[in-house]
Amino acid sequence: MCARFTLSQADKDIMAAYSAKLANPFTPKQHIAITDTSLVITADQPDVLQPMHFSIVPHMAKDKKEFVKYSLFNSQSEEIMGKKLFRPLLLHHKTCLIPADGFVEWQLNGTNKDPFQIHLTDRDIFSFAGIWSRWIDPATKEPYNSFAIMTIKANPLVAWIHNNKRGKLITPDQARMPVILPKEDENLWLDKELAPADLLSLCKPYPAELMDARELSQRVNIERNDEGRLMYPQNSL
Repeated sequence: MCARFTLSQADKDIMAAYSAKLANPFTPKQHIAITDTSLVITADQPDVLQPMHFSIVPHMAKDKKEFVKYSLFNSQSEEIMGKKLFRPLLLHHKTCLIPADGFVEWQLNGTNKDPFQIHLTDRDIFSFAGIWSRWIDPATKEPYNSFAIMTIKANPLVAWIHNNKRGKLITPDQARMPVILPKEDENLWLDKELAPADLLSLCKPYPAELMDARELSQRVNIERNDEGRLMYPQNSL
């Protein structure tokens, strides 16, 4: 499960991390939620960082607002080949890298949901494994490009934080986390010659010992759009 993430690094650092160019100017973001835009690198254009919307609009949708009922912002890697909305994307190599420098999960403590930002200790910028789709608006005929983040069973650190689903406690083996690719696997995720089974073999829990987390201010829960202060640590405001 991953519904919010961050990409707050400078554009020059993002381009350097991928040896890619920006298709459009990019403003660093401390908060990326469903329907927001962020950068992706696709298998079709592996040298371009381009903007897309977070959460895929299904091909049969009559309106892009229909994405809400389908909840297509994540795809479980173990089940994707059985999902009619996601399977064709993998078969047709609609894979993408989703640059990030952290993601947010909530820990349930009694009636409170405490937000944590989780990041890597071995690099500042990393990639979620993703899939993407292009939907054409029936009314305007304009394209709407969107992406989803692949997920996998959570490692111990993320499972300790992400201990709930829709406000109900879950066991550690039920917890999910985004698929974070080791640097050496990023090009493989974009390789159009790899079979779907080989692509899915790259989807593994990232080592907990290479991750860290910090508790955030409760402002994350109440002021989603306060871009300048959302990632402040607990008790800092």
